[in-house]
Amino acid sequence: VSRSMDPPSMDALSHRGRLNEELIGPESRPTMAAEAEVVRGGRPRGDTGTELPTSVLVPSSFAASSQLGDEGERELACPFELAVVWVRKARKGSTRWVDECTKRQLQYYVWHKRTKTLSKVVKFVLLFQAIFETPSWCLTDNIDCASERPGMLSFDLPTMPLMVGNVVEISCILFLLARLATRRALGPVYVVAGWKRFGLFVALAALVDDAYGIVNVTGVVPGTFRFSRLCRPFIYLAFTKPLRQVAMNVLLCLPKVADVLASLAVLVCLSVVVGIVLFANTDEGKAKFATWDESFASLWILFTTANFPDVMIPAINRRRSYFGFFFVYLVLTLFLLSNILLAAVYNAYKTQLKASMKAKYTNRALALKRAFALLANDRGEISREQWMRFFRLYTRGITATGEETEETYDCIGQRSIAVLRLLEVSSTRGMRFDEFRRGMDALLNKSVYFPRSAAPWVARPNGRLSCLHRAISGKRHILGYKLTWDIGLDVLIFAEMVGILLQSVDGENI
Repeated sequence: VSRSMDPPSMDALSHRGRLNEELIGPESRPTMAAEAEVVRGGRPRGDTGTELPTSVLVPSSFAASSQLGDEGERELACPFELAVVWVRKARKGSTRWVDECTKRQLQYYVWHKRTKTLSKVVKFVLLFQAIFETPSWCLTDNIDCASERPGMLSFDLPTMPLMVGNVVEISCILFLLARLATRRALGPVYVVAGWKRFGLFVALAALVDDAYGIVNVTGVVPGTFRFSRLCRPFIYLAFTKPLRQVAMNVLLCLPKVADVLASLAVLVCLSVVVGIVLFANTDEGKAKFATWDESFASLWILFTTANFPDVMIPAINRRRSYFGFFFVYLVLTLFLLSNILLAAVYNAYKTQLKASMKAKYTNRALALKRAFALLANDRGEISREQWMRFFRLYTRGITATGEETEETYDCIGQRSIAVLRLLEVSSTRGMRFDEFRRGMDALLNKSVYFPRSAAPWVARPNGRLSCLHRAISGKRHILGYKLTWDIGLDVLIFAEMVGILLQSVDGENI
């Protein structure tokens, strides 16, 4: 249904712009005259008559499609499909989508979503490659590999040759870069900045090291250090959105706990100075406080209690009053500042998480408004026909492949009408925005199960599973008793328990 529709007309574009102004307020987007000029193939002009830059006035989709040479690639995508994407964006709390785009750009988006599962597999392969690849110290002849050292490995694992490891890593990085390139095909709305720019830089650096490693096993960096292997965790971080969000929340929490970290650092430094002076010319000073480096290492490890009480044994053996220094240090650092640091981190992370959730629901409301603007008519309502077309496409998904069955087609139509009844939308009018938002909030709720296809019917007269279905769900009358499938299973389990008991009794007698 959606792919057979014609692109929106000039009146539809004008109405869509007016509805956007009413729902989401004025934005930095082109005027309706500028949009009409772009659709006709012209160049928008400002108030003074001068031509304005395309990146300023033309929407991102038109700006990207204007660079396509083929006239067929400029055909606009169906507004129902764009509305479905906006609703998908609302689920994630994102507003990075466009109101108009070409079919080619929508195909890029569909390909990007279809390869999402494959991208997860590729990222895991990139990380778990370290288990089977040749260790870095085997890159030179100076050190024997683990396979050449008897008793070092608990069990043997297959080892990939260096050439195979480089090819696998290059393939994984190229695939991730290709998915990143599909985002750029949607226009300037997807800007490579922040984490994406960091991921692009790290991926290209690892790609150069792997390409150079094909002709030189040591890679770009001389010795046994492979720079590409160091980049793998950062590539996984930059190309994994949930992990990026957690990392960003942690980074934003650091300024709020900086005062507690500074207090802990000052206390450790003062304790180092006191320890060097206090334990001078003693066995404790020679063993643990001989230099600044050893003093810092000893007290920092004592903060983790990894070297307690070994760190203070030489001092206590000479004078028991030296225990007071370690007692005060542990009370101030381990029991006081450590708990304050934990509370500060928790409070800062909770505040940051609240802010991110607030931004998510704000973006969800904005995305639903944009989806409604694509579906509404001149009266600002969604007609029943429009709603049924949208609901059918939303239920099936724009990334779905294959044809839907007749049962699924009828079932989705009945569910779309049922949603209208639940929202109390009368047959004399269309769906308003508040009703559309309530319906979408229910569908986007993860705790609500929403079936996307008709229930499988196995009890058909000529079905292959009809006999098994009747045997499981039906009842059998034996000697006047009703025997069901559940009762039969209970009897079988009871007989098995009796058999186990008899075997146990026979074993004890033997």
